[in-house]
Amino acid sequence: EVKKDSKELLLKSLERAIEMLARSKVHLEESPVPEEKKAEIISKIEEQVKALTELKDKIGQLTEEDAINEYKEFAKEIKGELKETKKHVGKGVYTVASGKIGGVLEKTEHLSKKLESAIEKIKEKGGDVSKLETNIAAFKQKLTEAETQHREAKQLFEQGKQPEATEKIRESHKALKEAHQLLKELIKDIKEAKGGYQALTEANEEEKALMEAKKEESETKKIEG
Repeated sequence: EVKKDSKELLLKSLERAIEMLARSKVHLEESPVPEEKKAEIISKIEEQVKALTELKDKIGQLTEEDAINEYKEFAKEIKGELKETKKHVGKGVYTVASGKIGGVLEKTEHLSKKLESAIEKIKEKGGDVSKLETNIAAFKQKLTEAETQHREAKQLFEQGKQPEATEKIRESHKALKEAHQLLKELIKDIKEAKGGYQALTEANEEEKALMEAKKEESETKKIEG
């Protein structure tokens, strides 16, 4: 049975969808997603908002009696638009999450190499690194797991399998959190190891020197080019 408040029900469902898209757009705008990709998705979201707004205006001009008589027809149209809305929101959520995880993975991989260098320095000075080597191996294994899930999510997303891609992103995020916990414990153990603090300091200094060298090389190439 069609209710007397049919018009209000239709309008509220559209308002919720528009608000959902607006939130997704804000999250995208504030995310580290590459600008080109970000602009592409935001454009699709804005198109969907426009379609929903036009439908909302159309229903808003109806009398309550017309809304009751045409309820099923409008409900069907809204259902189709909500399906599109869900798709665009899902794409936005995936893209933001994937971008954030990708950035964290890159930084964590970089840090992993620095810690390996510190452990090697402790070893060279005769320190016992058996526990540290075991711990960094566990950390790297968990990091590899997160990277694998992230890569598989990207492949699924490109195949149009958005729900499966989103699930893979969740798994990647979980593995990354576990890796982060192992990382905190590893850094603590390195600092507590004999000569560990000095080894970390030296690894940091070497990293800075390497970054400076790369920067100078890049600037030289620009001048020569």
